[in-house]
Amino acid sequence: MCLEAHGGFEVMSCSSGPEALSVAENFASDLFLLDGMMPGTDGPATLAELHRNPTLADVPAIFLTAKVQPQDLANYFALGAKEVITKPFDPTVLPGRLLAILEGVGEVSMLDSHQGEAEIEDELAVLKEEFISIMAERIEEINTLLVKIGEGEWDGEAAGKV
Repeated sequence: MCLEAHGGFEVMSCSSGPEALSVAENFASDLFLLDGMMPGTDGPATLAELHRNPTLADVPAIFLTAKVQPQDLANYFALGAKEVITKPFDPTVLPGRLLAILEGVGEVSMLDSHQGEAEIEDELAVLKEEFISIMAERIEEINTLLVKIGEGEWDGEAAGKV
């Protein structure tokens, strides 16, 4: 595994949440690396259970997952995740990235980036509403002119206003 070969990590790999729960007490963990979607008990439920154990409660957790919708991210961080790494990721840079996260070097939380995205989405929603309002006014002006043209009342003085 890349973490052992390139990062010097000692890795205890588990294939499911229940297996991780049974192994964790007997393995001196410095970090929990979890997937958001695991067989049996998913990653968030596994982390919640791991952190219920007083001897494991302070072990940091990082999620490696493709499940990164804003509500998923909020859930991971609410459970105490230190970071979320989106799949797919480059396994050759993973060891360095994990070390940087654990040491707090260059740490940029995905929650922060998604909060930034939420602010952008809010601003876009406001701009969209403004655009729709302006377009509604313009459509009303066009309709008024079309009615006047149809009734033969338009004298051309409104040309250029549309």
